[in-house]
Amino acid sequence: MKYTKNRFILILSVFAFVLTLYPFVLSFYMSGTSACFSYFAADAFYYLTVARNTSWLPVFSFDSICPTNGFHPLWQVYLKIIFSLFSLADDQTTQLLVAYFTSSVLVSISAALLVIVVYRLTRCSAIALTSVVPGFYYFIVAPTTQTLGTLWSFGNGMESPFSLLFFACLIFIMVKARFYSTCSRRLDVLVAIFVTLVVFSRLDDVFLIPALCLPLYWSRMSALFKFKKICTVIGIPTICVIFYCVFNFCYAGTMLPVSGLIKGHGGMLHNVLTTINILFPIKQVINSNWGQWQALTWRVLQNFIPASLAVGYIGLIIFKRKAQEALDGHVQFLMAASIFVVLKAMYNFVFVNYWHQGHWYYPLSICVANIILAVVISKTFVVNGIGRLPRLLKSKNRDSFTLILRCSPLFVAAFVGFYVANATMAEKAISASNQDFYKIWADREKIKAGVMQAYNGTGVIDYDDGIIAFLLGMPAMSGLGFALDLEAMRAKQSGSFLELAYRRGFSVLSTMQYMPAFSAAIGDDVSDQLKNVFWLYGEDLDRWSFKLVYQHADTACKFIAFEPVDITNRSLNINENPFH
Repeated sequence: MKYTKNRFILILSVFAFVLTLYPFVLSFYMSGTSACFSYFAADAFYYLTVARNTSWLPVFSFDSICPTNGFHPLWQVYLKIIFSLFSLADDQTTQLLVAYFTSSVLVSISAALLVIVVYRLTRCSAIALTSVVPGFYYFIVAPTTQTLGTLWSFGNGMESPFSLLFFACLIFIMVKARFYSTCSRRLDVLVAIFVTLVVFSRLDDVFLIPALCLPLYWSRMSALFKFKKICTVIGIPTICVIFYCVFNFCYAGTMLPVSGLIKGHGGMLHNVLTTINILFPIKQVINSNWGQWQALTWRVLQNFIPASLAVGYIGLIIFKRKAQEALDGHVQFLMAASIFVVLKAMYNFVFVNYWHQGHWYYPLSICVANIILAVVISKTFVVNGIGRLPRLLKSKNRDSFTLILRCSPLFVAAFVGFYVANATMAEKAISASNQDFYKIWADREKIKAGVMQAYNGTGVIDYDDGIIAFLLGMPAMSGLGFALDLEAMRAKQSGSFLELAYRRGFSVLSTMQYMPAFSAAIGDDVSDQLKNVFWLYGEDLDRWSFKLVYQHADTACKFIAFEPVDITNRSLNINENPFH
């Protein structure tokens, strides 16, 4: 009987793996390399650019001139190693495919592990499958976005696949080995190692460290064993993080990533007003800008929904005083996961503006939300006696009814999974923004030649999320600030970034996603068109003259030269052309 049960769990796990991998493989079969741009997050090109520019170095650089520590380390190190081992620095197509298939396979493995975990918690295959693929959270956010909040959205060419994989491994071990009721130094060390890997996959998941320790308060273990567990789970990740911060400071001048420091000016007031505006869209009534409402709503929901479910679960357990069920109900594990979700949500709500919170911020929180919903739904089934229905039948009908009762929900869950997978593929295939990313990448040689003909300088300022730097393969400063060196970050914060960039020889800026819509001919002055763009906020634009030097015909991508207004008649030939 146990062998049959284990075989069924294995089949369920393999099915979850195949169902998760299916859209990635079919999309690539149908579209080739353009599938990468359908699934990648915009910020994936930061990682790809840094890995390409410094694949042979032990440190990171976005512009291949100055050091930066802008991003989460594990995915960045992985790409650097792969690009270096296989000499991929000059092969953009293979770089894209490495990131694409690594992301898709890791996310699929995560799905296989998560299904096992949820099945152990619920004992229901249909609930386990639906909670992972597409996930109950998807049905909450689907009216706002049909492509985000599922595992497929986390195969994004960024750190999310590593985050999900190591978190899935962590909770698989904790549930299987009953971490909160087992006194084992080996288990504690193994848990600490996976916690460390989760944290280095995405650094703001550091809240997982205290969250795992707090439920030990309700453990039946002795105080000595609790103390040893806490020291191990906290000690190993903390020591590793300290070494990482010291290494950062030694080569880049900052302990924490620049991408976090540049955002860390607080966004609580904006976030409060945005959350209120989701329910009472006053701004949209005034200006009819429903696109902004939609773009912010899913950002609010990915913070608010998991945190609300986590708070509800914690409150329910405390109210009913059932924390001692940890030995047979895994309550302490879900308490720890819920505490983690709440701590991370509070931090991001207070310190990170919603506009900065991409869908890659919350893969673990959404995962926990799905698990909580799965447990609640399964408990509801048990309370209402649905699980006992086969026992009420006569013995001669019991076996066939049990088979139908167990298989029907699973077939429905599989149908829903494939339906949402196909809907996701369709939505991504027709997405205008995804198509634009592919268009400028496919025309990269044409764009490069056009810019080279119009401009002699050190490089460009990329006011996109890395795509401009990636496709041109030339020195490019991070205009939005997320991959800058220390000096440039301080200049960005003080409003003197353009001046510093100009001194370094970067006197052309470009963006596709954030360029305002306007018509102009090559050579036209476009200073007035850039007066109100958010990405030049803080700069004294009256000091600069802006001139259009190149524009891509099929997208909004434009290249604009700038120079001080008192030397507008002087040549832009500053340094040797880096394109040659």
